[in-house]
Amino acid sequence: MADVPTAPTSEHTGHANDRVIRPARRRINVRVVVGTALIAVSAFGALQLGQRADAPPTTRYLVATDDVDVGTVVGPGDEQLPVGSAAIELPPGIARNAIRSQARDELVGRVTAAPIAAGDLLRWSDVVTAPAFSAKHETAVSLPPRDALAGDVSPGMQVDVLATYSGSGRSFTDYLARDVPVLAVDRGDRGLADDEIILRLGLDSPSDVQAVGHAQRTANVFLARAISDQTSAMPSRYRVESADDVLADLTPRGAASAPDALER
Repeated sequence: MADVPTAPTSEHTGHANDRVIRPARRRINVRVVVGTALIAVSAFGALQLGQRADAPPTTRYLVATDDVDVGTVVGPGDEQLPVGSAAIELPPGIARNAIRSQARDELVGRVTAAPIAAGDLLRWSDVVTAPAFSAKHETAVSLPPRDALAGDVSPGMQVDVLATYSGSGRSFTDYLARDVPVLAVDRGDRGLADDEIILRLGLDSPSDVQAVGHAQRTANVFLARAISDQTSAMPSRYRVESADDVLADLTPRGAASAPDALER
């Protein structure tokens, strides 16, 4: 609603030539008042955001203070793994693999899986468990979380790798490798499906590399993990037979098969 100015008013005092001129009363513009208040609030909010953006990072991560050779066993002191800490603002994808300063004691007994240079940010994939370092070969697989222990997999874990093959009316599941150390886990965006996880696995032999690599391209690969029973022998192939296979097994030797009997 626009303001309408009011013309000055005059009053007669009773005398012929005496007039009292009163100034026009101006109406308050509510829009101006509200707009000014909103501008003030916006300016205050921008000031607060600016102060937050300028605030220094508070999360501290481990950083190597000297070069470290591959295969170094980490001890409780800094002799084997000289590190310091630094407050750094990291993107979420990098922060997940970076080692926070309060986790220093968790590295004792682990082994460096790659050379570390002075100034490098320490990552969990750089310092793995001893069984992981004993692996002689390395390969990578990409899996959706449902096939990778619901996504609950981290460097240093030992997992079993299995694959289910389907086709020609038959399907079967095989163990490809057991007690496989997970060297690294990458949940970043590399052009794969949004929900896929890349895992670097340590394998003992070239045949294991062949089996896992072939299954990744021709079958459904998934991971399992032994919680308490870690001494069981490798089971035999789990196979789901087709209806024709079942009929063949039930038909006595020398007798016509069921389909042949029906044709006669």
